[in-house]
Amino acid sequence: MPFETQYADALGKTHEAVTKTTDLWAQGIQKLLSTKLPEQAASFDPSKLIDPLFEGAQNWVHDNPVATRVLEINKSFAKELVEAMVTLQGAVRDYSEAILEVVRDQVGATADVVKEQSANMTQAAQEQAVDAQLLEYEIKDDLESN
Repeated sequence: MPFETQYADALGKTHEAVTKTTDLWAQGIQKLLSTKLPEQAASFDPSKLIDPLFEGAQNWVHDNPVATRVLEINKSFAKELVEAMVTLQGAVRDYSEAILEVVRDQVGATADVVKEQSANMTQAAQEQAVDAQLLEYEIKDDLESN
């Protein structure tokens, strides 16, 4: 078997390997990205979390109006902080879902480009192998003619 044919065959096998590897990669990424993010809590009342934490402290400061006021301010701040964290969680979740959707779309497109480029390289190599073989025949014919 001429070298050109062996070369073209090897490139064909390389193309098959690239295609299979790319398909496996795309399937793995799609499977990984198909995992859903945990559902966000429908409604969350920070009072249920914060109030019990401050109940014990209220018993210690009930005779001191300044300490009671400071405790109420801290309690209010803690509730606002928890509400902000819940809001931030929702925003981060929405942003993450948007990013995941873009990545999901790009995986297929990337796999297609890789396979197309591999096919183009294989086709070009096969054409070069045919051209080299034709050139070899022409040279042999010229040498035999002379």
